[in-house]
Amino acid sequence: MRGSNPEPQAAKYTLLMLRFVLLMAAAVLPAFSQPASLSGFSDSGVFHLFLNEESVGTITFDWKKDGSYDSKCALSMAGQTVQFALTLTPDAEGRWITAEIDNPAGKQSIQREGKALKVSAQGKTTNGNMRDEVLTFDNYSPALMSQALRKYDAAVGGEQVFPVRVMGGGGANITLEFKQNEQRTVGARDLSLQRWVYTLASIKINVLAGPDGLVYLADVPEQHAAYVREGYEDLRKAPTEDPLLSAAKYDVKLSDVKIPMRDGVKLATSIYLPAGVEKAPLILVRTPYKKEMSDLQARYYTRRPGRAWPLRFRRRLGAVRA
Repeated sequence: MRGSNPEPQAAKYTLLMLRFVLLMAAAVLPAFSQPASLSGFSDSGVFHLFLNEESVGTITFDWKKDGSYDSKCALSMAGQTVQFALTLTPDAEGRWITAEIDNPAGKQSIQREGKALKVSAQGKTTNGNMRDEVLTFDNYSPALMSQALRKYDAAVGGEQVFPVRVMGGGGANITLEFKQNEQRTVGARDLSLQRWVYTLASIKINVLAGPDGLVYLADVPEQHAAYVREGYEDLRKAPTEDPLLSAAKYDVKLSDVKIPMRDGVKLATSIYLPAGVEKAPLILVRTPYKKEMSDLQARYYTRRPGRAWPLRFRRRLGAVRA
């Protein structure tokens, strides 16, 4: 096969997809922000990240009462694994003065002195001024949503707006609304929970948390994604199913084939079928990159039911000449 090796390009594309698959901060405000205190609250443990009903990531974190915070996330998709890390170091008031961010795009360091920020990344440094009492958000730190829940004024109720700084991004606003109290059972445990809607950049996140603000589940329906605290996976099952939505009730049968073209080239194709179903709708996915990158989405729709055919159409990616 002639031509350059496309696999590094496919790998780079996969890393970018992993990085931005749950990116929720599309709207960026021009002003930097002074962080609200993270002290007075503690939490630690493990969250699992699900995408299209499949577990793709594990997040371990430690949030101490003095406001220090450390998290690590390992994301695995399409046969590749990438790492994310966040470390927040607080001042005496629990407001972070340094934020160290590490992800596939590189490292970023944010230093705060009073209301002044210095952001260093990829050999460049930028400076800015800050507003007061800004919350902290990170794509791979669902525990930090507790900060907004604890700031919410229950006496006022309704939708309340808070400024946030997205780690690795910029400033934005979130809208938070308390919806209702719920009683849920996980294993042998009866839980008294609160349901919230946390909205960032028009993306709605349905949050289940304890009365103390401890987050157990953050579900992102628009992206078929969910963060769930380890040991509480049953919370992903909705109490009632929407009758208008197809239920995931089929196992998936997978086969890999080579489909010949008129010039003799064979294109690598994965065929996903709902087990036991003879006729079902067909979804054809064509991609110039690794067809495995469509695996989670293909399984999601095939279970509902349907047939999904991720097809690599660029010849040099998985194509074989007869």
